[in-house]
Amino acid sequence: MTDTVYRERAHLVAHLAALYPSHIGRTDTDEPEWSVVTIETPTGQMCWHISDDDLDLFTHVQPTNRICRAWDGHTTDEKYGRLRTLTVQTKPVPLIDPRTSAYLQAAEDVDREYPGPILGFVARGVAQFLRRRAIEIEQGNR
Repeated sequence: MTDTVYRERAHLVAHLAALYPSHIGRTDTDEPEWSVVTIETPTGQMCWHISDDDLDLFTHVQPTNRICRAWDGHTTDEKYGRLRTLTVQTKPVPLIDPRTSAYLQAAEDVDREYPGPILGFVARGVAQFLRRRAIEIEQGNR
């Protein structure tokens, strides 16, 4: 991997380390020039080697000490299997509140169903109200 790709990966690992208990230190005796970040997730431990150039991204992670859990022996395949499982088990956060979608859809339905001049005038008022309500929901005025 290039330095840029390592840096990008390090950003993601640093974020993961902020979400779960983690520690970082020079714990790999086979590669003492690399720090290892160890992250304890609900699906199991995950570890990554981190370049000294990327340590600035991990200032929020506690240093490894004698009470930190050691590497559990997982392989790279096991680590990414655990990460896949964690991803599947994590409930996605919707881009917008589901109620907002419902209000916007209702406004579109009203616009489409009542295009005439008289009913259209009333419908436009209803659609306008629905759109305003959707904006209020997104702004937190629930």
